[in-house]
Amino acid sequence: MANPIVTLTSDFGTADGFPAAMKAAILSRVSDVTLVDVTHDVPPQDVAHGSFVLGTVARGFPAGTIHCAVVDPGVGSERAAIVAAGPDGQVYVGPDNGIFTHAVSPTSGVSPGSSHDRPFLAPYRTAIPEGWLAWSIDTASVISSGEVSRTFHGRDLFAPVAALLAGGASPAEIGEPVGEFTLLNLPGPRRHDDGLVGRVQYIDRFGNAATDIASDAVPPGHFHAQAGSRALSGLSESYASAQGAGCIVASHGFLEIFVTGGSAAEELGLSVGDEVALRV
Repeated sequence: MANPIVTLTSDFGTADGFPAAMKAAILSRVSDVTLVDVTHDVPPQDVAHGSFVLGTVARGFPAGTIHCAVVDPGVGSERAAIVAAGPDGQVYVGPDNGIFTHAVSPTSGVSPGSSHDRPFLAPYRTAIPEGWLAWSIDTASVISSGEVSRTFHGRDLFAPVAALLAGGASPAEIGEPVGEFTLLNLPGPRRHDDGLVGRVQYIDRFGNAATDIASDAVPPGHFHAQAGSRALSGLSESYASAQGAGCIVASHGFLEIFVTGGSAAEELGLSVGDEVALRV
């Protein structure tokens, strides 16, 4: 890519200058680059939230885009740092803690190797999915000078690696290939004779609750949904048409619970992990 693109996703916020420090670390190493902020407003240490946002956005970028994601509760610990490359040409840099789960499964809502016997969104180790490659970042080989702090790997490790990749380095120059990485447990909805039961996997700033029920799993025809304290009937054509609480297949491709002009999370008492049952 003539003018490489690097996106940034984090839970740093914008009050303390952390995103700017990451950008400085990239631009001081490679100036001919386009930097895109996906978001820096991921709730603190909420890896699943960051994964959902990145996964629904990344696939819209040109092949060769480098996505640097830092939601890293384990910073300074023994958790691994990785580069991963998907079959669509997108490249990911960040901690090996599940932050790339939705990038691996952007539309199905099911993570490879997931299980209903494991807690929802719990991290687990699994083999690298078919079509993907991953490398463990060798810190000593990529940071030739300076000290890597124990509290800010976004600036001291992940941004420099993103810069190296943007400058033309191959992932093989960053570290050794690995055969497994960490994903978050997204087993998809459980099926029953008369419908299925999914879970809320993400709540946006409007209070809309995205479930793990992908569009192709929504029952055809009319159905009833139980979401929190409310029984809902069928799909709405738009947010406005429900005139209250409703269900819609939103732009991210999953069934979403919403309240016209309000917050489904507040009015229906919904939180991430809550069940949403559909009955035909």
